[in-house]
Amino acid sequence: MANRRALDEFLAWNWVLYKETKMPISFMMIDIDFFKLYNDNYGHLKGDEVLILVASYINASCEKGDFVARYGGEEFIVIMLNKDKKEAMKNANNIMQNIYHLNIKHEFSSVSDRLTLSMGITTAHIGTTKEYEDYIKKADEALYEAKQYGRNKYIFIE
Repeated sequence: MANRRALDEFLAWNWVLYKETKMPISFMMIDIDFFKLYNDNYGHLKGDEVLILVASYINASCEKGDFVARYGGEEFIVIMLNKDKKEAMKNANNIMQNIYHLNIKHEFSSVSDRLTLSMGITTAHIGTTKEYEDYIKKADEALYEAKQYGRNKYIFIE
């Protein structure tokens, strides 16, 4: 899985392309719900195994051309080139369902008996004067809202 440095390189190149072609780019921040409680109760080795499994399923759930990276801790980011709001939300739902169907036991979560995800999504608008960091921040704000409003969901903000 790609890291933050690879993410910055990918975005730097594709942001130039975005401004030339005006294709939509959607940003999705993903967080494993109550992962600290998972680690604390099942152990860090089990937590590491789950991180690897979740990362691989997020990656497998995305389409060719989507860029997936570990953002930090139990957070991941997906960059979806040429995908608008509707396509990004469809991708989010697909990822959430695939992780849910893994049926990873998490009896210490207050939202489910299994491991779940919260997500924040936004899409860069054609003709924007903002930079990609602004959209990462916006997706992160949407993720915070998803966590604040109960977790195990995704929120899209304009």
